Amino acid sequence: MSLGQPRSQPPGSTINSTGTQCRPENLLSVCVHLEQRSSNNAASTDSEFTESCSSGTMYGSIEVTLHKQKYASLGITVSGDVDRGYPPRITTIKPGSIADKSDCILVNDVIKSINGAATANLTHEQIVKLTKNADATIRLGLEYVLTDSVKSATAKHAFIHLEPANESFGITVRGGLSPTGNGVFPLTICRIRPKSCADLNGCLKQGDRLLAIDGVQTCGLTCEESMKLLACYRSGISLFIEYDVADIGADGRQGTGPFEIDIEKLPSERLGANVVTFGDPLQGTKRLLISHIRDGSIADSRCGALQVGDLIESINGMKASELTLQEAIGLLSDSTSRSIKLHILPCPEIR
Repeated sequence: MSLGQPRSQPPGSTINSTGTQCRPENLLSVCVHLEQRSSNNAASTDSEFTESCSSGTMYGSIEVTLHKQKYASLGITVSGDVDRGYPPRITTIKPGSIADKSDCILVNDVIKSINGAATANLTHEQIVKLTKNADATIRLGLEYVLTDSVKSATAKHAFIHLEPANESFGITVRGGLSPTGNGVFPLTICRIRPKSCADLNGCLKQGDRLLAIDGVQTCGLTCEESMKLLACYRSGISLFIEYDVADIGADGRQGTGPFEIDIEKLPSERLGANVVTFGDPLQGTKRLLISHIRDGSIADSRCGALQVGDLIESINGMKASELTLQEAIGLLSDSTSRSIKLHILPCPEIR
C-alpha cells in the first residue's frame, strides 16, 4: 500500500485524508522544539537528569494549551522548585483528569513555563497557584527526554484501525522531526491511556512507532503535526505501525517438538488468536487449532511463538480436548487474567 505524503493546507487548519478541515479550536495547541544540552547547561541537581545532560541527551520541548474552569485542578502532582534546586517535574497524573485526557502530558515531563512565566525561580506554592488560578486556558511549556529507540533485530508492521471516539484516541507520542530540520526521532507511542479507544483495541503498545496516520507518513512531520492529526479524526483512524518482535530464545520455538509458553498480558488485553475445533470427540481425536492471528496482537510476534496452524494442547493446565469451543475461547479471552499458559504442538507436527 502506498502511503501518501503530507498534503498542503491553508494556515490554521489541518486536512485529513478525506479532505475535511479540522479547525484549530478542535485541536490541542502544541508547539515542539528539539535541542541538545551539554553538562554545563544543566540546571537540575537531580542525579539522573544531570547524567543525561552530560551524555549529550536530546531534549524536546512542547507547549500544550489545556482548557479548564478557573480554580479547577489539572490533576497533576509536581515535585521540585527553586528551593529544592531542581526544576518542577510531573510525578503523577490523576486518571480521568484534564491532564490525563489531554493525551499530551507524561509523568517526568519538566514544567519549564506556565502561561509564559518561567518556573526556574518559582517556589512550589507559586507553581500550584499558577496552575489553579488560570482562567479558561492554561499553557504549559514542557521539556522531556527524547529517546532514540533501538530497534530489535526483527520488526513487523501492521495496519491498526481505531473506531470513532467521543474523545481523543488515548495515544501520547513523542519524537518526530525537529521544526528546524536538524534532527529526527522515531514518532513513538509513549503512553496509552487506560480504557481509551487505543487501549480497548489491544493492538497498540508503548514503544510502537507510528509510521503513518491515515496514509500520511510521519517521517516528515513534527510531533506537533502528528499530534494534531491524532486529535483531528473523530470518524475513525488507520495507523501504520512498526513494532518489535519478541526473541523467545533457545527455549522457544525450536524444531518441531511441542513446547509450553507462559504469555504475560494486562488484564484488559486479549490474546488475539482465533481458534477452531476439528476431529471427533467420541473417538478422542478432537483438536483445537489456531486459525487466525490478529496483526499487532499478543499472539502475533509480540510473543514470538505462535503461528497459524499450531495446535493448542492445553490452556492454563486444562486439556483442550476436554473443552468446548466456547470454553476455550473464554479462557483465551479472559479479561481478569494477567497470563495465559499454553501447551503448543507446532503446525509441522499436525497429523
